[in-house]
Amino acid sequence: MIFLAKDGSTLGEVMTGSPNVTLPISKAKANVANMSGGTATYDVKAVVRRQNAPSFAVTSGYILSYAFVDFPLQSDPRPVLTSTQAFPMAIGSTQEVTFSLSCIYALSGGVPSTMVVPRSFFIENDVTTTKFPFISSVPVVDKSEGSIKINPVIVN
Repeated sequence: MIFLAKDGSTLGEVMTGSPNVTLPISKAKANVANMSGGTATYDVKAVVRRQNAPSFAVTSGYILSYAFVDFPLQSDPRPVLTSTQAFPMAIGSTQEVTFSLSCIYALSGGVPSTMVVPRSFFIENDVTTTKFPFISSVPVVDKSEGSIKINPVIVN
């Protein structure tokens, strides 16, 4: 995943095993702030590589979602970025998907501190997700076709 500044330049990149990214508020695409904190929004470009054929043919599209915890269970809230994403590429090929991501931060002495930021992203086959039973104690990653963990840090 590539995090972009408001001018389109790269702020940072996260990959499997390398989840850390520093996001300056001043380079956010948008920032709605007040005296106690704010919400910084960044454009993100995800580069998705198909490694296997889907287990089940997709009906409406892949579901792209995220969670605010590292290892969410199926019962944890997960905002959906899209539920109709197509990935028509061949095995070994890549496709880029761009979306906006908002990070909430608090200010302590003018410095960003407590943050509510996405910590994990998922790609789910819409058929696989509905074909298997919902079990609240099962991790989302067990039903997803792809996932990545991120550790964004908001700075001035």
